Amino acid sequence: PGFQPPAPPPTTFVNYQGPPDDFSTLVQNPDGTFTRTLKDGTQTQFDTQGLQTAVIDRNGNTTTYTYDAEGHLTTITDPAGQVTTLTYSGGLLASITDPPGRVTQVEHDGQGNVAAITYADGS
Repeated sequence: PGFQPPAPPPTTFVNYQGPPDDFSTLVQNPDGTFTRTLKDGTQTQFDTQGLQTAVIDRNGNTTTYTYDAEGHLTTITDPAGQVTTLTYSGGLLASITDPPGRVTQVEHDGQGNVAAITYADGS
């Protein structure tokens, strides 16, 4: 017989019980990632580990998130391509650098609690 296009990969629907009045859907994609779609069309994408990797609003504006090997959030890239960078020391958040390059430092006590935050202006 003639050409037979390949069958699309199966879509797996996951039983997701959201809060009351939450009309979103959560779908496991064929590659093991997940996509949550809100009623307004906004999509939140998650990797196979459940880490949020992107938010795409109903107009197609995308914010992306990247992580290091330990699962720490390392970059946030907004729809305009501006990047916020996060660094860690000993597994704890050490600094946040915003798109213009302003650095906020985070210090922790011996138990890992935030002890001080120093903003770019020194406050």
